[in-house]
Amino acid sequence: MFVCLIPLGFVFSWYMAISTQSLSAVKLPFKVVYNNIELWQWLAGMALTALPVLALVIALRYLSQLMQEFTQGRYFSLLAIDKLYRFSAWLLASTALKIAIMPLLSVALTINNPAGERSLVVSVEGENLYMALIAVVFFVITRILQEGRRIDTENAEFI
Repeated sequence: MFVCLIPLGFVFSWYMAISTQSLSAVKLPFKVVYNNIELWQWLAGMALTALPVLALVIALRYLSQLMQEFTQGRYFSLLAIDKLYRFSAWLLASTALKIAIMPLLSVALTINNPAGERSLVVSVEGENLYMALIAVVFFVITRILQEGRRIDTENAEFI
């Protein structure tokens, strides 16, 4: 249920940024001259920053479906393994998009700045590395569940 609040929070932060002519609500690591920002730049900024948020929402949806499988005791089902794999993939995609979008966003929002104040920002933050590490750990857990399923199936054949 709380997953629905993520896009709402995202839209609200951009609404506040546009209405106050300040990108402080969006927390960007570069300087923008606000009176030079055109509507297409606001929309490009919103669209670009929406991509990692949407990927994260999709990842959380798969995590929710995985938890439903687990509550029914189906830890090694193909569906549970598939949901965990998809969660991991979307989490990693969200992280990769967040890293890839920053240079595009910095160029889009500073292109109208005066010469010498335009920016091309390439940034990999600790948060991005942490999320990528978590995604990789879940990929490993997916592999462990696949092996557990193989062993469980093998044991069922002996009985």
